[in-house]
Amino acid sequence: MGVSVNTEGYLNSYSAHESLLHLAVRKGNYSMAEFLLQNGAGTEEVNESCELPLVMAVERNNKDMIRLLMKYGADPNNDDDEWGSAIENAQDKPEILKILQTPQKSSGKNHGAPKP
Repeated sequence: MGVSVNTEGYLNSYSAHESLLHLAVRKGNYSMAEFLLQNGAGTEEVNESCELPLVMAVERNNKDMIRLLMKYGADPNNDDDEWGSAIENAQDKPEILKILQTPQKSSGKNHGAPKP
């Protein structure tokens, strides 16, 4: 018996309740994020602070992570109600904004769960 890639819990020293994907994005661990996404991790899940993984990647200026998340269906226009959308967060980051506005080649998998 294994653990779901969408398992949530108190996974870090910040005591934020978040998914494994959030943790991978926070730590900038591309390999872990890619593995989780390939195995069904949701791109549109919010953590306890109401942050989407894509918004976290934008905050960290992680262009590769942004491209990866968008490849797996992360929506740059999805507004998480607390932090705003990735597009809104990239207004002062022209290179990031350009990535967010450029359609990414899809993985064929969209694991983003709709917001409640």
